[in-house]
Amino acid sequence: MNRTLPVLAIVASVAALLVALLRDPSPEPAPFVPPLATPTAALSDSDLEEELAERDQKISALEWTVTHLVNRVVALEKAQTAGATAPGTAAARPGNERQQLESLRSDVDALLTGEAIETESGRTRLKELVGEIQNEVFAERVRERTAAREAATNERIARFAQEARLSPSQEDEVRKLLDAEAKKRQELQTNRGGGDRRQAFQQMRALSEETNEQAKSLLSADQFSQFEEMRQEDRHGGRANRADRVNRGDPSNRGDRSNPGDRTNRGDRAGGRRTQRGE
Repeated sequence: MNRTLPVLAIVASVAALLVALLRDPSPEPAPFVPPLATPTAALSDSDLEEELAERDQKISALEWTVTHLVNRVVALEKAQTAGATAPGTAAARPGNERQQLESLRSDVDALLTGEAIETESGRTRLKELVGEIQNEVFAERVRERTAAREAATNERIARFAQEARLSPSQEDEVRKLLDAEAKKRQELQTNRGGGDRRQAFQQMRALSEETNEQAKSLLSADQFSQFEEMRQEDRHGGRANRADRVNRGDPSNRGDRSNPGDRTNRGDRAGGRRTQRGE
């Protein structure tokens, strides 16, 4: 009897556990439902276009900067390799070149991760790039103005050669004279820098007079008169319409404007008015 009590207790415990499990089954875990994202306000078409355009500009600038920086890294690495192989130059500037390489690498990494302005060297380089772009734009504008001015000058020379009936050799010599003068003017402007403007003006005037003297020896009196008119147009951007004067049959209009008699008549009229006021 005593031997069967532990066995009966175990059987009763197992039976009670089974009854409890059958009566109160554990609920299954509810499936996880992710929270719905809060809808954001829809952007208008104009806002989207502006944002896309701004991003395109940033991407283009970053791509150009990355290419430039990578080229600089490659150039410095080649210079460092060449310096290491050359005798006596291995330890010339290792610290400086290493520092430049590290700075460029950090700039490239920052640009690739969209953090170009997070580093001091990156901000400095971006400023330099902006300055370089501005210089390129200014140089391009100067080239465009120079090309336009040369085209206008060539047109005036061709018209002058036709109206003055220059021979081919005369036209060729006149072009050579004016081209040489233009080159000398450019040299004077380049060498002057921030020098004396009065001295530069005197040099320009002497150069113009020298060209006129050389042209005078090539042309007749009437041709040289028309040459001076063409030069006057070239100085003032063609404001005087010489073609209209030739069509009217009055090619010497320029001399009439400087006629001393006209100035005397104007003085007489002014004197008469002063006399009348005095009376």
